[in-house]
Amino acid sequence: MRLFGLFIVFSFVIQATTIAQTKPCGQVEMQQKILEKNPKLAIEVEQNKKEFQAFYKQYEQDINKNRTAPPVYTIPVVFHILHDYGTENISDAQVHDAIRVLNEDFTKTNADTGAIISAFKPIIGNAEIKFKLAQKDPNGNCTNGINHIYSKETYIGDDGSKINQWPRDKYLNIWTVDSISIGAAGYTFLPIWVHNSPAMDGIIVLSHYVGSIGTSTPQRSRTLTHEVGHWLNLEHTWGGTNNPGLASNCNDDDGVSDTPNTQGTTGGACNLSQNTCNSLDNVQNHMDYSGCSAGMFTKGQTTRMRAAMAAQFAERNKLWTTSNLAATGVLGADVICKAVFGADFTGVCLGKSVQFTDLSYNVPTGWQWSFSNGIPSASNQKNPTIQYLNIGSHEVSLTASNSNGTVSTSQQKFITVWSEVGSYTPVIESFEENELSADKWKIVSEGDPAFTWKQTSSVAHSGNKSLKMNNYGNQSGKYSLETGTYDLSNLSGEAYVKFKVAYPQSNPQRNDKLIFYVSTNCGRTWIPRLVKTGASLATTGVVSGAFSPSGQSDWAEHTVVLTSTFLQEGVRFRFLFESDGGNNLYLDDINIYGNFNPIPLQKWPLNGDVEVSSEITLDWKAVGNVDSYEYEIDETPAFNSTALINGANNYLGYASDDADTRKELSGLSFGKKYFWRVRSVTSGVPSAWSPTWNFTVSANGVGVQSQEEQTLNLSVYPNPVADISTISFNLKNSQKVSIRIYNSLGQLVSVIANNTILPFGQHAIPLHKNSLANGIYTIQLTGENFNKSIRFIV
Repeated sequence: MRLFGLFIVFSFVIQATTIAQTKPCGQVEMQQKILEKNPKLAIEVEQNKKEFQAFYKQYEQDINKNRTAPPVYTIPVVFHILHDYGTENISDAQVHDAIRVLNEDFTKTNADTGAIISAFKPIIGNAEIKFKLAQKDPNGNCTNGINHIYSKETYIGDDGSKINQWPRDKYLNIWTVDSISIGAAGYTFLPIWVHNSPAMDGIIVLSHYVGSIGTSTPQRSRTLTHEVGHWLNLEHTWGGTNNPGLASNCNDDDGVSDTPNTQGTTGGACNLSQNTCNSLDNVQNHMDYSGCSAGMFTKGQTTRMRAAMAAQFAERNKLWTTSNLAATGVLGADVICKAVFGADFTGVCLGKSVQFTDLSYNVPTGWQWSFSNGIPSASNQKNPTIQYLNIGSHEVSLTASNSNGTVSTSQQKFITVWSEVGSYTPVIESFEENELSADKWKIVSEGDPAFTWKQTSSVAHSGNKSLKMNNYGNQSGKYSLETGTYDLSNLSGEAYVKFKVAYPQSNPQRNDKLIFYVSTNCGRTWIPRLVKTGASLATTGVVSGAFSPSGQSDWAEHTVVLTSTFLQEGVRFRFLFESDGGNNLYLDDINIYGNFNPIPLQKWPLNGDVEVSSEITLDWKAVGNVDSYEYEIDETPAFNSTALINGANNYLGYASDDADTRKELSGLSFGKKYFWRVRSVTSGVPSAWSPTWNFTVSANGVGVQSQEEQTLNLSVYPNPVADISTISFNLKNSQKVSIRIYNSLGQLVSVIANNTILPFGQHAIPLHKNSLANGIYTIQLTGENFNKSIRFIV
């Protein structure tokens, strides 16, 4: 037996196509690295090997004498998911699937034992070893046994990546990473090798080789089975090397009597008749490298692994004790100890839906959700989908339960709902408000919550306040500052976003990063438009202590140009700060602007609308810095009949919901089609006309709009408004609806819905008094065939 063959064992790669991309092992490289640091280790390992072999032989003899059923060994497991917020941040469901695969393989309940060839079926072994995710952490706190850790170590994958290790005498530690430095799919060390090196114990495996779902596949799911075999002192079937295919391997052995001598398989081949050492090879063994579906351990291998569990080497014998199973929370039934939930998006546009996910610890069987202003407002599903029709921030609560208990949690302002259209431009934001408005900003922190964006009054580029990314003393993490929605659709050519930044590196090796993103679908996807890292982000020289700008010279201005692709409704912006353990960053004076398209954009009624009321309000978007708007409505597209209605509105401002961008019409002829257009006038010079839109008035004596208005039953109760009143109305059919609130001056103060599809039936929408100042207001309810307004008092 080769001495160094004991030391390091690495994962196999099952499929030949995968082998071409990921080498099966890196024994020589890792062995040399470890032995260069500690050459005397070889002597220690050789002595441990001899002691284990003696223990193993005695254990095997005792097992053969004692014919009673062996005890089942349960191993508490913790997964450390090292990630950089990419696909390597695998789901909890994928981890649970990996546990399932391990439990099947180590209890001989895997379905593919039926595919084992007849020569080896009599010696398929049942290790009687089970794996269970820990339910208590080393401090006795509730856990689900899965730690998602942001770390660049995910790209390294070596012994230095074994961060946040839990005591190896209590847990099997498994780290999943994006890549492994030696190019393998995973690796671990034999217990006889790490007996006196607990910090090196555990398994590192590629994230896409974990379980059979998500980023992994069924073919790659056995990599972890192979690595756990090594962790329990199994060698490869050809012996103690990582060099299969050598003729000399026939003279080596894996220390297990019932595994045939073999040279091992290279290249991912699958030959069930393979014979390399004058006997049939067990190519379906979990510890081989063949491309066959690995479906078995031999009885001798399972005995050897159980001996490793009973031996004192690397403290494997402490894991399955009753006291440790109780300490790690895996003794007996699953105890639900913490209610946790997530969502696919925590910021959405009005009328959109959110998919919620239960992440509670451990194994709940019942759920009771509560969604403030959600539709529905409650659910008992595990992962419900909820629609939101109210702009603002909304609370979410969850009570999770199983037969062993009930736990609850609630998060205020968890979901933020934005207008589908957004605020008009130009925008000037210098953070001078008393606090960040939830209607304008959302902070999403993926890192230490002590370090994040916050408003500060200590420094500013202009005014008295700015926004500080508190980063000094931080180690890592991602921190997003997201805006609400903006309407850029009425701009022409390009739009511009300018902002001021103050930041120094804490030292030249620290590469904090700021990325500016744009979204045209309300934050469902983000497009990077500016990236500044390290020295390119720095606006002043290196500052070793906590940075605070001392003057204008510490600030720099960045300009992002948005092409016509981005000139849409519902545009959002995102400042993402990625910490590399550097210094503080300050943000101020955000300006969003562009050149207005002089041709107004029409809003309502939509082009081609039919069954429109004879009393209607035409609506279009504002154009900046003009003198007036001219409009024409006629029964002919040439706008030259005696029925022509024309006129002008004096310009009021940038807002697209003021009186200057509307024209009220009454007395229109039933059954008639009308055409309309609008243009702006600046210094006496008119723009081109907008496209000609048309609508058709209902043919009956009242008009469908009026008919629907009669059945709307629009009301606000109680009125005057209490702390929370209700906006009530009834829809005859599912349609797009807008709900707007105007003050006594005709100024838009709130958009509750904007062309949002609502189902037919009765609707009751909360109206919060604290969102409005005292006064008289008008609520306007607009649908496809109605435009109804009523007044209420606050």
